[in-house]
Amino acid sequence: PYETLDFPSVAGVYRRRGRSRCSDGRLTVTIPAGAISRADVTRLGSAPQVVVSQIAGGSGSTDGTIISLGTWLIQLQNHAGSELTQGPFLQKPITLTYHYPNSHAPVALKQFQLVVNGARPAHLPFAAVHFGAGAQIPVQVTGNLGMSASMAMTASSATGSFATDAPQGWFGKADATHVS
Repeated sequence: PYETLDFPSVAGVYRRRGRSRCSDGRLTVTIPAGAISRADVTRLGSAPQVVVSQIAGGSGSTDGTIISLGTWLIQLQNHAGSELTQGPFLQKPITLTYHYPNSHAPVALKQFQLVVNGARPAHLPFAAVHFGAGAQIPVQVTGNLGMSASMAMTASSATGSFATDAPQGWFGKADATHVS
C-alpha cells in the first residue's frame, strides 16, 4: 500500500513549505518553499503529487553488518497518477525525518545515514523507472529519537533508507541469566 501525502496545495509549494507525516508516524517528508516554480506547474498542467510508500520494513543483522529502519519510495506524479517522465523535478532538496517509535534505539542515531537509491525490491507498488544517482548522506539527530537528512530529487523517483553499518547494536540490558 502507498499513500499520497497531504501537502496543503502542492501548487503552493513555490510560495511556502509543505510538510506531511506518513500514517504510521515514523516518516515525515518536508518540501521547502521554492522547490517547484510557478512556470513548472504551468508547464506540467498541474502541481505534481508527492507519493510515498514504505517498500521494505526495518531489518537487523546478527553479524553487525547493517541495520535498516526501513526503505521508502518517493515519487513525483502527474495529475493522472503516473510517474513524471521529464524534469525539471524539485529544484530544492526534500528532507526526510525518521521518528524512532520506542523509548530507545538499537544503535546510536548519530551512526545512521540516509542511503539514497540503494537496493530496492524487484516489485514496487507502482511503476517507477526514473531514479537518480545513489548517495549516502549523514543524518542530523533531531530531538529525542529522531533523525533527518535532506536529499535532492534529481529524477522523478527516489528511494531513501535510514541504515547503519555500526558494529554493534543493543537490545535491552546485558544480563548473564536472562535476555530482556
